[in-house]
Amino acid sequence: MQVLRTIGHLAAVVLTRREQVASRDPHRTIAGYTINLYTRPDVIAEQWRAFEVTSVGTLFQSFAWVSAWCRNVSATLGEDPLIVVGVDQAEQLAFILPFAIVCRFGTKALTWLGQRHSGYGFGLYRRDAMERLQGAAIHAILSHIASRCPGLTVAHLDKQPLEWAGMRNPFAALPMKPCSIRVSAFDLGTDFNTLYATKISSKRRGDQRRMLNQLARNSTVIIAFATTSEERVEAFEVLRAQKAAQLAALGRPNSFAYPPVNAFYRDILTGQDDHVSVEVGFMRVDHEVIAVDIAMRFQNRVYGLSRSITAGPLRRYAPGRQVNWHLVERACQRNATIFDLGPGEASYKDEWKGYAVPLFATITPLCRRGLAIAALLATGAQAKAFLKRYPRIWHVLRSIVHRIQRNAEARRMP
Repeated sequence: MQVLRTIGHLAAVVLTRREQVASRDPHRTIAGYTINLYTRPDVIAEQWRAFEVTSVGTLFQSFAWVSAWCRNVSATLGEDPLIVVGVDQAEQLAFILPFAIVCRFGTKALTWLGQRHSGYGFGLYRRDAMERLQGAAIHAILSHIASRCPGLTVAHLDKQPLEWAGMRNPFAALPMKPCSIRVSAFDLGTDFNTLYATKISSKRRGDQRRMLNQLARNSTVIIAFATTSEERVEAFEVLRAQKAAQLAALGRPNSFAYPPVNAFYRDILTGQDDHVSVEVGFMRVDHEVIAVDIAMRFQNRVYGLSRSITAGPLRRYAPGRQVNWHLVERACQRNATIFDLGPGEASYKDEWKGYAVPLFATITPLCRRGLAIAALLATGAQAKAFLKRYPRIWHVLRSIVHRIQRNAEARRMP
């Protein structure tokens, strides 16, 4: 019954848009903004980088992230970048939507660039543009994209934050579908010691202090940050090796084994950008690096990207927590206001007593042919959100999906 209601709603949406989809205007004006489409981010690099200083957006829409992704990964995953840009009457940027056209179920779908590998699907917006772009404007933008891209049938825009920087996401004006991914964050302060004592239990603090002292009695222990490109790459290689062991033990796919993703992270870690900074923390015991934690800062927010620990006996000293705490301390010292722990669940994330970042998905047909695909995607999203309430069943199904993903990754490997 739910599937029938979903199909009925999607059919009504398509019929109301039929005239808009038929439009073939190359530069359409919507909500007072001229819409321009680009297939490469570097075409507007200078404007993009200037715009991201004051706009509302996340790390995953920064020029540094998007351009590195397009250079290294998008083509190998079958993504055709489609950068949608809105400019006002004064020819000033109002928003940037970094989309991609991909293949879904044998048809073309609109997604965010790097949707599976990015933490958030979002745009870069001027604040006044976020307020002006209501439901009708977003519908019109999607319809215009469909009119300019033959064969595009459905939009599947996942992992979208409901709000950002106190502003409501313009795409939240469209019918929302559930997103089963959990993301948490917490607020920082200038005094790390106060934050640390408030967030982390006294028992945990005492246990970690004793373990660190015990380890330091017989070994040389260093917790530090990589300061050069060479050191960052060296730490990243350690992370890749540790991740390979961890994920293999869990039976999960390893995206770091995919050469284009590997190249993307090397690009990000070694690039120079005034608006994005990289922090690579590590813990070394004697001559062995036993934990690595990579984070990036964009605007006032620090994003935890990836973390790994050794599979050996030194694992019992919980080195990952030690490095993570140092990353948080560094963020406080540098006046960041939010630490984003990223997607997924882990005990060390729970210790920070953060808050969930509400996410949703937009799944909507862009023509009649997209009705069935949109209904299938919407039903899948709802089923996934429902099944995650039952951990045992979800674990079995996730294992099957991971096996399929590992086989797909193995076929992509050269």
